[in-house]
Amino acid sequence: MASKQYDFISQHRSGKGTAQELKDFVDILNMNDKNIKLIFKAGRTDMDFLDVRLNADTCGYIQTDLFRKETSVNSLLQADSAHPKRLISSIPIAQFLRKRRICSKDSDFQIRANELQA
Repeated sequence: MASKQYDFISQHRSGKGTAQELKDFVDILNMNDKNIKLIFKAGRTDMDFLDVRLNADTCGYIQTDLFRKETSVNSLLQADSAHPKRLISSIPIAQFLRKRRICSKDSDFQIRANELQA
């Protein structure tokens, strides 16, 4: 598997890989005994992978935005739980920072930040 993985990565860094090779690569990654399955969705100009949506704009630049699966749910940590107060107070900050890192455009970040405040 390591040689196939290297071949795929080296081909795609040079822009020579195909969509079928990407599908085959993900299929290889999904052959594991850890019960971990990667799912990706790719179109001509966009791709969803893990929690990131990649999109090629009209100039060919890659933009990133947060991607949430339809089955994604929010998990809440109760403020009156036995966790340290500084851990509880750091959660909103960490969520905003994560969205800031993922969103390449300010307008996308503003939308995602407003979703947190709702």
